[in-house]
Amino acid sequence: MCEAEKWPDDSFSALTLPGPRAVLTWSRPLADWRRDVPAGLLTAADRLRLGRLRREQDRSRYATARALLHRAGLIASGLGLIPPGTVVRLRASGTNHGTGRPAPDLPGWQVSISHDTAVVVAFSRVPAGVDTQGLDSGGTIRELTSVFTPDERAWLARHPLDADAVRLWTAKEALLKARGTGFLSDPRLSENDTLRRPGVQLAHWRPFPDATAAMAVLDDEPVDWPQGWTVFGGRDPGTVRPA
Repeated sequence: MCEAEKWPDDSFSALTLPGPRAVLTWSRPLADWRRDVPAGLLTAADRLRLGRLRREQDRSRYATARALLHRAGLIASGLGLIPPGTVVRLRASGTNHGTGRPAPDLPGWQVSISHDTAVVVAFSRVPAGVDTQGLDSGGTIRELTSVFTPDERAWLARHPLDADAVRLWTAKEALLKARGTGFLSDPRLSENDTLRRPGVQLAHWRPFPDATAAMAVLDDEPVDWPQGWTVFGGRDPGTVRPA
């Protein structure tokens, strides 16, 4: 784990987005995080948080996210984006003051983390948010219509597939994370509408066959989304970058 090429299984993936200068890493939650995540990667605050989590599943996701952040830092270092040998960790508070965004201990960089059946980390120079959900969560999402704007609820009613519900939910969460507020900001506000979102670029990809992930970028420069990603703009199926 301390070397860029090491990962305990074959589920690790990574890519870079040159436009927003972002590194994305993702994997399945580590089956044995105590063995595979070196203690040196975890801060005292991390260990305290892990001790408070009741479910082993949640501890695995949390520790995996910290390892993926370290991996993203190694990749960024290899590309010359950050100084060689930098170990990227989150600040002791875990967030920027007054916001819900994780805060790295490296000025000028931002972090977004999401975990479910997959764990996804974005390490970026511009405000960005990521969210991932298992495809089996669509039915539950449809019961949470109170978090959507009227336009989003109308869109959801026109798109009955569970996969559509997951796309909308992950887009919503990614947007709120990119803004740095999470659900501390009323998700029903027009500025948080994923269908009417000036200044926000959104796209989806499949980290694994049973999961969807979304990324939101707040930047004036157009994002050159990777091949196979689907640009989200309320359309179905959306604009797909050719593979």
